[in-house]
Amino acid sequence: MKTIIFLISILLISCSNILGQISTEIYSSKGGVFKKYPTLTIVNRSNIPQIEMPYVDNEELTIKTKVNTVKNQPFRFGKSNEVSLSIKNGIWIKTDSKSIWSLIIHSKNAFSLNIILSELYLTEKSTLFLFDEDGTMVFGPVTSSFNFDKGNFISEIIKGESLVLRIISPNEDVPKIKLSIKNVVHGFRNTFPAQTKTSGGCNNNIECFTDWKIESNAVSRVLLTGGVDLCSGSLINNTSIVLHAYFLTAFHCIDIAGGDPNSEYFEDGTLQQFEKDDVNDMVFRFDYRYTTCEGTTVASYQTFYGATFRAAWLNTDFALVELNSSSIRNTPGITLLGWDKTGNTPTSGVGIHHPSGDVMKISFDVDNLSETSWLSNSGTNFWRTDWDDGITEPGSSGSPLFNQNKKVIGQLKGGFSSCESEDKRDWYGCFYRSWTGGGTNSTRLSNWLDPGSSGGNTLNSLVTLTGADVICSSGEEFTLNDIPTSATISWDCSDQITRVSDQGSNPCEFASNYSGYGWIGGTISYDGSTYSIVKKYVWSGVPLAPDFIYAMDYPPCVGESQYFFDDPGNYMIIGYHWYIQSDYFSYIYNYQLMAYVDSPYSQYITLSVNAENQCGFSDMYYSDPILIEYCGFKMVLSPNPATDQLKIELSDNSIENVQLEIFNSQGVKVISTSMSGNEKTIDISKLQKGVYYISVFGNNKGKGKINTERFIKD
Repeated sequence: MKTIIFLISILLISCSNILGQISTEIYSSKGGVFKKYPTLTIVNRSNIPQIEMPYVDNEELTIKTKVNTVKNQPFRFGKSNEVSLSIKNGIWIKTDSKSIWSLIIHSKNAFSLNIILSELYLTEKSTLFLFDEDGTMVFGPVTSSFNFDKGNFISEIIKGESLVLRIISPNEDVPKIKLSIKNVVHGFRNTFPAQTKTSGGCNNNIECFTDWKIESNAVSRVLLTGGVDLCSGSLINNTSIVLHAYFLTAFHCIDIAGGDPNSEYFEDGTLQQFEKDDVNDMVFRFDYRYTTCEGTTVASYQTFYGATFRAAWLNTDFALVELNSSSIRNTPGITLLGWDKTGNTPTSGVGIHHPSGDVMKISFDVDNLSETSWLSNSGTNFWRTDWDDGITEPGSSGSPLFNQNKKVIGQLKGGFSSCESEDKRDWYGCFYRSWTGGGTNSTRLSNWLDPGSSGGNTLNSLVTLTGADVICSSGEEFTLNDIPTSATISWDCSDQITRVSDQGSNPCEFASNYSGYGWIGGTISYDGSTYSIVKKYVWSGVPLAPDFIYAMDYPPCVGESQYFFDDPGNYMIIGYHWYIQSDYFSYIYNYQLMAYVDSPYSQYITLSVNAENQCGFSDMYYSDPILIEYCGFKMVLSPNPATDQLKIELSDNSIENVQLEIFNSQGVKVISTSMSGNEKTIDISKLQKGVYYISVFGNNKGKGKINTERFIKD
């Protein structure tokens, strides 16, 4: 049974690793959602139940939550309303092939709506979508991978004052579906630039600065626990060969007491355990930007769910969390930022951020930065910027600061800068001070970003690569997304793989040399900076011959089901093919990683198996001879081979009416005799040379034939 548990564990780990990513699609014209997803079309709105939320005075709340001179808090955009909604509040409409559940939540004058689920259960073939009534924005599909019955799930923010929820499910699965909503968040501030003005007009659109494209692919807007506050942050690289989705943001973006500003723990400078646990509710929106420099069309973006707390230190206002999803590795265009922990004075500074929850912006300080204390012109722990072009705003907190070499040197705490203020100073926690932090694993960066203590002072940014997981001799293309056309690419690969395309091409084709695990990587040079390409590990060629074979129970017994397992060491296998060789008739059934064998006779069998993937078949593996015998009752033949006399010894002398029958290899009976006791010698001198089988018949607990053994006549 240990083998079965091990195999199941592998499957569970694989499934859990793909959780955490949902797409949000934006359409420039009304109804774009319904053209792509016809089942989301609202045929008759009056038939769909609508939940009306209490009135919210947007202007009053905006005034109450207005940030004064110093900005060092998350950006509050929404008011949370407690509700108790479930599947029962919506309506199911049944068709011939499926059922569609719908519910509309409406909050007058809301710029946006998002919800917090306290329970979700979707079947394997059912999906959940959230979208606006005009069909210009859709979040989903949410699948059964996100099922939970404890904790919270905070949805993406959907623009407009009406939010439509829709579940599409097979008819027979409807009774199993569960959905519970505990909070609805009314957006009293706008975070969608196409509606009204969001951030200040002096901010710079990131799309106008293509030389920062690679770095901007690491920056995310963060929806915090409680679903009402926003910060910024960025993915950051580490020296381990394992790609960890570490995310750097601000201490004060976690120290929020579950989003309750009236709590005694709100921004008290100490992280309670529940605040650390709450990072599991964070929602990370990457690639939230305009599609062009001068345009106003917002790009579709990727949303990742949940994180695990790693470290934080109040003195530099840093927090490090790790995204729960491993699919970062396979997400086109994602970057993990390089860093500089030397502490050398930067000759310039650049910040990339989401001011007031807006699309991505960029700010420039072209002069030397100074290390000071918070809100001071002297002291330590913070890099002080004095922006020459652009500013930051609430919501920018936690965003990265880059030096002249495009390496991260800090994250934003806050400051005085705004479009209206003459004081353009802001303060970023010093990365090099956070490196050793408070001296413990939970208060420093070092053991997370350099777990092997390599001692390096700088690290390059890491750019993700997309392509196939299996490479055959025919070749596969691999692509670097969002790389400037003038960038120089230098490809590299392991010995199992050969580059087919010209060096520097993008996409680039690679082909298999021989079977085994391999990798594709390399470096990118652009604008005076060097970037590493994350090594994409792939399987090269046909599978290796399986190297196995062991039984679930040993020894195998006649008349009892036996399961034989192959070693699951191959990758991306389409199937396994099992075969059996035996002298007597026996059965074998293919269950991929294991085969079921049933033999009605005592005999030696040989199992063989090969594996198949998209490149072809492996060599065949043959087991050593496996004896299937009558467990609990044995017959010993001696000598074997025999010439004139064959002695039979039985392990059990309690059998009644024992009969012995000898058959030749064609199944013809050649000798029949009885025996008493547990020993007998038979004259076989007149038999021709060859292979024979002797069977024992008798009354042993109701059994007829008790055992069969093979012998050779010389």
